[in-house]
Amino acid sequence: MKIYYIDDSFFAHSEFARQMAYKLEVLLRENEINYLLISVSKNTEKEIKRFEERLKKFKIEFKLSTQTVEIDGNSFLLTNNTLRMPNEEIRGFAGTLCVIDTTTLKWKRIYLDLFPDEETDIITLLTEAIEESLGLDDSNREKS
Repeated sequence: MKIYYIDDSFFAHSEFARQMAYKLEVLLRENEINYLLISVSKNTEKEIKRFEERLKKFKIEFKLSTQTVEIDGNSFLLTNNTLRMPNEEIRGFAGTLCVIDTTTLKWKRIYLDLFPDEETDIITLLTEAIEESLGLDDSNREKS
């Protein structure tokens, strides 16, 4: 299973944060993700709740710090500024999304701020970047 991890900078009151939240929303709508883990260090719960409401029909579980989350037999400790998983600690950064494979515990950071607003095919680019990072690109798929 794949999960996403971010910090709460996506929900700050700035144009950059709004752009990053939009890009995240596009990814969540296009990919089958069961969990979004969010480190919350600022007073952004109201904005996160609104974001969660917009995505309600996709049945994504939002988990906010501080708590331990059990997924696929692994414990993930979600703190105000990190995600601690077995043998690894990940820190969230503004404009980045971490994609974690809960089976292998491998993860990849995706820099959402590298994609310009003018990019008309952003969904394709982001999806390809995530699939490649998780080993789901065409070269790893079996030929039918």
